[in-house]
Amino acid sequence: MTTVLGVIGGIGCGKSAVSSAFGKLGAIVLDADAAAHVILAKKEIKDALKATFGESIFDDNQEIDRGALAHLVFGPKNKEALKRLNNIVHPAVRVQLDHRLKEAREAGHPLVVLDIPLLMESRFRDECDHILFIEVSKETRLKRVQERSWSVEELDRRESSQLSLAEKKSGADLFMKNDASHQELERQVKQLYNDLVVS
Repeated sequence: MTTVLGVIGGIGCGKSAVSSAFGKLGAIVLDADAAAHVILAKKEIKDALKATFGESIFDDNQEIDRGALAHLVFGPKNKEALKRLNNIVHPAVRVQLDHRLKEAREAGHPLVVLDIPLLMESRFRDECDHILFIEVSKETRLKRVQERSWSVEELDRRESSQLSLAEKKSGADLFMKNDASHQELERQVKQLYNDLVVS
């Protein structure tokens, strides 16, 4: 039987690092951001985005400028723009993730990890047997996103488009701290992997 684990937390909490650590142990990782990267390169998606948001979201090579697009859609005043973006991109992402999840279940993989930014707001929440909340201080998360050249205002602006941390945490049944070293994170992941798969 396949166990499906959803990984959630605030921006900069290290969801990708946690998911990657599970992947190294043998879990199948379904990464919505990676799927979206592929989908954003498709001509029909580019055309739909251009018709909706205009030329300003494209770089000189006519590729999507994700920073410019993010500026238009994130924040409390941009909810309609974010909804339009999601209506264009999310259906294709869902199809890809659905297909890979079905494949993993049919193959009998013991653990599938869902790394989906808006997991709790999506129907993939209902696919999960467990939800893991990654606990990280605001200070550490800010430090991490500053490595992406984000400001605290940018972090707050993007998080305003998501459920609050309290709402996310209330929907979880498993918890992991990620303020320490990568070695400590891998130790925790291995322990949880063993609990979910080996036990």
